[in-house]
Amino acid sequence: GYTKEAGVRNLERKIGDICRKAARKIMEEKAEEVVVTTENLEDFLGRARYTRQKKNQTDEVGTVRGLAWTSVGGDTLQIEVNLMPGKGEFLLTGQLGDVMKESAQAGISYIRSVADRYDIDPEFFQ
Repeated sequence: GYTKEAGVRNLERKIGDICRKAARKIMEEKAEEVVVTTENLEDFLGRARYTRQKKNQTDEVGTVRGLAWTSVGGDTLQIEVNLMPGKGEFLLTGQLGDVMKESAQAGISYIRSVADRYDIDPEFFQ
């Protein structure tokens, strides 16, 4: 992708870039028309700045897609959960802000509140 925002300001700029380069091509090469396609878009805008995350092709236990706030609107991110032997500690990794940490803690609290519904032994959380 070339823009990543909630609004259209940067999209408008990129369209302007394409139009200016197309106009130059018409003037310099005496082209009758200029066709912009996904195949030649890089010729007009250069390499894409943003890449799309590929979604999982199959459901996978312990993986979920979450939503995140960013300065340009929002994004999705993959969240993974692993279960390992230990002392019942809850460990978060990565560069997480306070809101993300609170969300993870809320998730654990919810699981504890419905543990009996899913036959989770209360000792599991000790």
